[in-house]
Amino acid sequence: MVADSKRKQIMATSRIMGMANQTFAESFTDKFKDDTYVLILGNKDESSNLAPADGSYASSINSFFGDVGAVLPEYSAPYPVTRHHKWKQGIIWTPWDPTKDQEGQAYYCEHNRKVYLCLDNNSGTICNEPPKGTNPNSYTDHISGYTWQYMYSITGLMNHYLRSMNGTAWMPVPPIKTDKERKQLSSTDAYFLKNEVEKYGQANGGELLRIVVQEEAKRDLRWDSVSDTLFEPVVDPEKSAVINPVFEYLGPKDEANTTKRGHQLKRIDINNRGKGYPMSVSLRLGIEPSTLSQNATGYDSDHVVGGATSPTDEGIKGPFIYGVASPPNGFGDAVGLLYAYQSMFLVMLDPYALRQYTDSTSWNTAALVRNPLYKGQQIGQVISANTKSAQASYFSAATVIKTDNSATAQNFASGNKLSSIASAGNNTRVSGTVASNVLKGSKRDVRLTGQGADLVSGGDNLFTEQTNSGLISGKVSFSTASSSTPTSSTIDTVEKTPLSFGKDNLGRYPEVLHTFNFPSISLNPESVRADAGKTLMVALLVGGA
Repeated sequence: MVADSKRKQIMATSRIMGMANQTFAESFTDKFKDDTYVLILGNKDESSNLAPADGSYASSINSFFGDVGAVLPEYSAPYPVTRHHKWKQGIIWTPWDPTKDQEGQAYYCEHNRKVYLCLDNNSGTICNEPPKGTNPNSYTDHISGYTWQYMYSITGLMNHYLRSMNGTAWMPVPPIKTDKERKQLSSTDAYFLKNEVEKYGQANGGELLRIVVQEEAKRDLRWDSVSDTLFEPVVDPEKSAVINPVFEYLGPKDEANTTKRGHQLKRIDINNRGKGYPMSVSLRLGIEPSTLSQNATGYDSDHVVGGATSPTDEGIKGPFIYGVASPPNGFGDAVGLLYAYQSMFLVMLDPYALRQYTDSTSWNTAALVRNPLYKGQQIGQVISANTKSAQASYFSAATVIKTDNSATAQNFASGNKLSSIASAGNNTRVSGTVASNVLKGSKRDVRLTGQGADLVSGGDNLFTEQTNSGLISGKVSFSTASSSTPTSSTIDTVEKTPLSFGKDNLGRYPEVLHTFNFPSISLNPESVRADAGKTLMVALLVGGA
């Protein structure tokens, strides 16, 4: 047989890319088990530079902080996702084929929160019967003739990852559990049924699922004589399958074209699947097609069961007939089988909890930071996230200053950029952006975020910056007070941000993994209780091509 090197190269490239993407997604997810991750929310205007660039390390983010932070729990770790194909009636589903690059194709579907792989579409029949059941072995429905393989169920926290982003629908794909994790599964666990699929596959991997008979073979090929052993797998498996080719004889009355007389292959049934086959099963041809059909088409065994190109059409390549078997370990590797090479990072924030740590009522920017320090210590040792839910643990991240209740201080509005002047000199400091400004007792609490907010000190004078001005509102004078001296607010005390970005005691430096802007999200400024029961969602896709 002549090998089709180009087809094999495409297959190999696709699998290598898939393996690389899968490795990236899995390693990114595993990182969450070793490090502490923090999401920092802020509020900035278009001209401010609140967040550093992605990939920044300590040297460039020492003065970065937002308004409020959240230490992320384990359940916030990126979760593998793939395109969501919801089952629909009246369409033709594509059967799974390991010899082809099927990324983006509808060869699987979700129905009633269960995910199924299409193994056979009954020669391209319209599907009118939805898949059902959770049996670890595949089954064929008696209405549309489709063969479906149950893979897993979408339950619990997995439902949060069933969503659309940027016009694309996504669904979660659970990875394979470790042996230790499997032993701890109960019969009510969402992973239990998937684990049954994995166990069945480990015991029955390499089942011969179907024999693909392409249209060229059905339409153009004829045999003068046939037998039950006309097609046989090349490999010697652990347990041989039993296959049965089905033919129809076409004589002179059936076809006027005498070159097409003979036995026409209709299909090849599998009466016993066997096991131990490779996913792509090559067949040997016991009898060559008839001479008459060869004269008309040019097809011989190199085209029928090999990889040769059609002598009449370069777009037609063999093999026209080949077998498809289940993976060596069955269908447990849903991540690989469904091209789940991207992961969705999903954070669920409790607005009521947020309001306990900040007076801000809106945010439009966020940064995902790994291993920041909190009050000089590893943040994971100071603030522990709740690993039993998807909710984070929150903390104040801004610099909080107490000022007098002067007219100037009252006008510090959210988004204003401020500058300060030290009381003992005339050096100007960039002090950041106002996140909130509230009256508490006789003093005002002003929360500052961004570059330079950690430089202010008690006794400094605080001013509102003017547009197109590098200094402050009005003229600066340290002479005797006069009408030319700007009205300012005097800082009483400063509670600086607890965040810092130095090396921790394990030698790790913090890193900004991603910063992103979004339409402003707002909480009810009148009542913290008004936001009880609501959830803010932050979603991000990572990895993949």
